[in-house]
Amino acid sequence: MFFLYITAIKELLVRSQPTIRYIFLLGCFFYCIHCQTPGRSEEVLQRDDPGFFGSIFSEKMLDFDLTFDWDSLTGHLESEEKVPAILHIGDYIFDSIEISGRGVTRKKICEFPPLHLNFSSKIRDKYHWGKYKKYKLVTHCNAENDPGDLVLREFLVYRLYNILTPFSLRVQLCQVMYKTGRPEIKHYAFIIEDDDEMADRLQSEILKEKDGAVKQIDKREYQKLVMFQYMIGNTDWNLSQRHNIKFLTRADNLFAIPVPYDFDYSGIVNAPYATPYPSLPIKNVRERLWQYRGREDDDFSEIEQIFRDNKTAFISQIDSLDALSEEMRKEMINYLLSFYEELEARDLHSKN
Repeated sequence: MFFLYITAIKELLVRSQPTIRYIFLLGCFFYCIHCQTPGRSEEVLQRDDPGFFGSIFSEKMLDFDLTFDWDSLTGHLESEEKVPAILHIGDYIFDSIEISGRGVTRKKICEFPPLHLNFSSKIRDKYHWGKYKKYKLVTHCNAENDPGDLVLREFLVYRLYNILTPFSLRVQLCQVMYKTGRPEIKHYAFIIEDDDEMADRLQSEILKEKDGAVKQIDKREYQKLVMFQYMIGNTDWNLSQRHNIKFLTRADNLFAIPVPYDFDYSGIVNAPYATPYPSLPIKNVRERLWQYRGREDDDFSEIEQIFRDNKTAFISQIDSLDALSEEMRKEMINYLLSFYEELEARDLHSKN
């Protein structure tokens, strides 16, 4: 499988115009020659964050009600215009928040769109939540309850990456009662940590696109990301375009740290709407594809051992989510085990 990607790239370069070949090779040089390896990321000092996410984050399921007008929301999906909403969590009622639709694919194909939760400065000042004002709420796609809920599977992928590295977005699993003027519905969802909230927790900064191109990448974190994406069967990411990737910078590290997000197109989630990009040499998202942009002789032995060391923790994380049906948990675990079979059968890094 690893050879398929390289073969496709070689064919692309042969058939492409000179300018395209130049851009591609320049991109490879751009990302490979500047990859460096600083100190171990697991030693990063984290601090408590004061934002909304930090105040609700827990290993337990969070229950809340979200009240808004359905017609107002769906009437502004394309523009993603904010509409008023009320968030009710336990004894707390936040009656001056706003929500908006978001995303690209899911916003178009799902009956229920993914949302942004927007907190006003009044609320943030009251609860000392600082600058963190907008949070992604990953919602269910279809109205019917599904024992193999896509939301739960994608939530677990985030949690797996949390196990692998502290340089990752935290997520909070929720059960949400939606009160929209239509019949009330209750579904699983999860909230994703605000980008800046993550950065501040890790004493880092988000590298914005306006800051310019990324010239140096933390090689160790990049290799972990590549192997993780291969493990979960995810090809829906791109470094040069910053597609489903954030970059962190730290004062003690000259090299940008990539942080992935959005895993619904991965093979382990196996969403019914997910298909690989047409130019890739795979037919469905369950097929894995190696997408490393480093040197062919780069050493992955340490990274492979990290994945071996975390095998039990990965499986336990999936198996412990009782909200997901046993059948779906077994399916996810078996998909992981197929990765470990490959890992033990041959050196994955030698197949790029």
